[in-house]
Amino acid sequence: MFSGLKNFAIDKILRHVADNAKLNLWTNWIAVALLAALGANANWMLIVGYFSHQTPQGLHEIIRVAVAVITALLLYLTGKFPWLKQWLPVAEDILQEAAKEAGQSNDGPDPKNH
Repeated sequence: MFSGLKNFAIDKILRHVADNAKLNLWTNWIAVALLAALGANANWMLIVGYFSHQTPQGLHEIIRVAVAVITALLLYLTGKFPWLKQWLPVAEDILQEAAKEAGQSNDGPDPKNH
């Protein structure tokens, strides 16, 4: 019933921490990473289940969230260090290719079902 309000409050607090330059640098990094992870709309049950069952779907969700977090942190750093802008397209291409390769390796038939 209150999930919308809870998500709004979490988002508001994380944005306040991420945008506040007076706070510790690590706090800003953590807030940016959490916002990206929450914004990826991941299936958290698959991610948690991956650590006990090692399912390909769980690995795919972990990679999807990791790509979102790494991209957000790169964008954050690009805002802090303008000379990094020239490397951002290269980094995004590498992350997209890694996500594609991970998705292709998980697309095959599941050997447990045969």
